[in-house]
Amino acid sequence: TPGTSRAIMIITADTPNLTLPAGTYWFQWSVQGDAGFSGPWQPPVTIIGQATTGDALQFDGSVWSELRSGTAPNDFAQGVPFNVYGTEVLGTNEVSLSSQIAMFPNPAQKEVTISNNSNITLEKADIYNLQGKLIQSVELNNNETTLDISNFASGVYMVQIASDKGSVTKKLIKK
Repeated sequence: TPGTSRAIMIITADTPNLTLPAGTYWFQWSVQGDAGFSGPWQPPVTIIGQATTGDALQFDGSVWSELRSGTAPNDFAQGVPFNVYGTEVLGTNEVSLSSQIAMFPNPAQKEVTISNNSNITLEKADIYNLQGKLIQSVELNNNETTLDISNFASGVYMVQIASDKGSVTKKLIKK
């Protein structure tokens, strides 16, 4: 039962000079409780009306397993919230690709079109939710492809578009 008797911890990690290439990453951290203090506690991601909120893992000292809420059969995979602060540095190739690949309309309700404005070859689009879960992967027509997003929940998605000249990530807002 939710209450105010449990402390919620904030973990801050400084990673000077860390440079990450485009990709999907997992964060791994650990905390230990104190016999005289209840905790530490990691709150799950909470989305009203949505039981499964992510794909976090927990380590019990010997094995990794899904972080789940509730008890079977009403237990659901949970995510954990975190914020990442940093500076995005775009290489020349990504800036160039971003201007050559259009995605419209944005925001969109039912469909979004990915269009090639140059001589590059579009290959595929991977659409991720903000928890990093792959929602849809679509092979692209070289010139223009319209994607059906009518069954997506309203929110923000990241669309990674691959081409023969590299890839670019664009933000998609679903109304």
